[in-house]
Amino acid sequence: MIGRGNRTGQVAFGTPDASVGSATELDAWKCREEFLGIAENDNETLLKFLTKLGEWHRLEGDLLGHRSSEVASHHRQGNPMPVDVRALWQFRDSLKHALVDKRLPDTSDIEFPLSFELTGMATGVVTITNAYHLLLATVLVDAAKKIRFRICQREDCGKVFPLQSKHKKKFCCEYCAHITTVRRSRGKKKPGRKSGR
Repeated sequence: MIGRGNRTGQVAFGTPDASVGSATELDAWKCREEFLGIAENDNETLLKFLTKLGEWHRLEGDLLGHRSSEVASHHRQGNPMPVDVRALWQFRDSLKHALVDKRLPDTSDIEFPLSFELTGMATGVVTITNAYHLLLATVLVDAAKKIRFRICQREDCGKVFPLQSKHKKKFCCEYCAHITTVRRSRGKKKPGRKSGR
């Protein structure tokens, strides 16, 4: 449920959904794509996303500073900590800019436990305990792999996409490129001129 707090604006009160599966079944990059694709202020879709992922991000003492009995009661019932919706939208924008501009967020206070598995091929395993770290880790991994990203130039898309070649691609897909071309050509038609139909 998305509720209004007295001073904090909108707060998302998530509840875990057992039918979605465990966190080990989630593809972090698909989650990031889904999160970045949620339309601004579409709080219903945002809440569904949070429900799927579970705990967003909790620092030690988060609950101690809360003055709301509703928040404390919600958390004591085993639910994830409520999240400031405005802060979620800001975090999403910062992820987009981190991918495109390579301005990575400060992660000096975050520890990602790393272990190695040596079964046929050496693999590094990062342990993630919440959605915030999950999404942030995908950005850090892509930055380490030097993957370049761009924001789709279609004005009503804004999707972040990886550049897979040295070609200066402007659109995330052929559909966005086509729609933009059609819109431009319709805008250039001279007034008073009838089409061929």
